[in-house]
Amino acid sequence: MNASNLGSKGCPPGGRRETPDEYDSAIGRVHAHPTARLSRWRRFDHRPTIAVMALVLTAALGLWMAPVGAHTALLQASPGPDQTAGGTIDFVDLAFLDPVSDAIVTLSFNGEPIAGVTTVSDGEIVRFELDDPLQLPGRYQVFYEMTSYDADYTTSGYFFTYAADAPQPARIALPGDESGDTSLLPIVATAVGLASLVGLLAAFVWRLDAKRRQQIQADTGSASDW
Repeated sequence: MNASNLGSKGCPPGGRRETPDEYDSAIGRVHAHPTARLSRWRRFDHRPTIAVMALVLTAALGLWMAPVGAHTALLQASPGPDQTAGGTIDFVDLAFLDPVSDAIVTLSFNGEPIAGVTTVSDGEIVRFELDDPLQLPGRYQVFYEMTSYDADYTTSGYFFTYAADAPQPARIALPGDESGDTSLLPIVATAVGLASLVGLLAAFVWRLDAKRRQQIQADTGSASDW
C-alpha cells in the first residue's frame, strides 16, 4: 500500500491532517470515557475483597490452630494462673483442650511441697486433692506433668496467690457432673472473637461494595450524558 494513501494519525485519506494536540485530545477523551472507567471497575471489582478475606481467614485459622501447635493447652484452672483466691482451698483442678493421661500435679509454697495426691489423672479434667486446706497467705506454685493426646510428655506450671479474705474459687466439673464451674472461658472467648471478626469483615465488604455501586451508578449516569 502506498504511504501517500494513508491519512495522518487516523485521518481518512483526503481529510484534514490533525495537529498533534488535536490527536492527543481525542485519545484522552476516549480513555476518560465513563464506559472505560466502568470496565476497569468491573475488571478489578473483587480483587481487594478476596485479598482481605484471605488475610482475615488465615489469621483466624492461625489463632484457632495455635493450641494444637502447643500440644495440649491448659484451658482453665482453679485456682487459676495469677489469681488471688481465698476461703477453703483444698484442691487444684485443671482443664485441658484434649484428653491427657498419667497426669501428676504438685503444689509448693516457698519451694516446699504441699501434701496432696492427684486423684484424677486421665481425661480432659485433672484433679489434685490437698491433705489439708491452705492456711498460710502467699504465693503458691502449681506444677503439672502428663502425656498429651499426641503421646508427647508435657510439663508446665503457674502461680496463684492465697489470701483468706479473697473469693473462694469454684471447682471444675467432671464430664457428666452438674456441680462445679462448667464454663470454659477460653473457648467462649475464641468463639466470640471469631464471630466478631466475621461481622467486621462482612461490614467492611458491604461498605466497599456500596461505594463501588455508587461509583458505577455515577459513571453510568455520566456516560448517558456524554
